Amino acid sequence: MELLTRNNFEGWMQKLMERLDRQDELLLAMKAEGKQPTITE
Repeated sequence: MELLTRNNFEGWMQKLMERLDRQDELLLAMKAEGKQPTITE
């Protein structure tokens, strides 16, 4: 297992935040089109 370092952690968090930003942009685009996104878990 890879040792968790500050750089590894920051890189992982950066990737996570980028994915969340893309998801937010997608949801806002869907809302602007008048669609109601359905979230399934």
